[in-house]
Amino acid sequence: MYSLLLNALIFSLVSGIVLAEANVKKPREPLCSRYEDAPCPYENKPVCGTDGYTYGNECQLCVENRERTNKVLIKDEGHCPLSAQHRRMIGKQQHMMPPHVLKEGHQGQPVPEGH
Repeated sequence: MYSLLLNALIFSLVSGIVLAEANVKKPREPLCSRYEDAPCPYENKPVCGTDGYTYGNECQLCVENRERTNKVLIKDEGHCPLSAQHRRMIGKQQHMMPPHVLKEGHQGQPVPEGH
């Protein structure tokens, strides 16, 4: 009885791993031949590159690839998730910005401290 339950558990785990791997999307080549002769169209269809950066559309990724030796593939459609490193960089940049004080009567225009 114990070995039957153990075998059923092992089968379930292996099946789950195989199914999870089957659902993982593989990066694909961008179709850059579409965009060789014309400037990139103005369309907001972001793609996530295998370099972790979001490109405005497939054409913009192709333009970047023309200037690189290591080609970037399309990891997924849409924006890339922010990595922990990118979140830290954004946080540091926000802390480096100088504070502004608003004086009354300036219609929301920032005025540096001391003026």
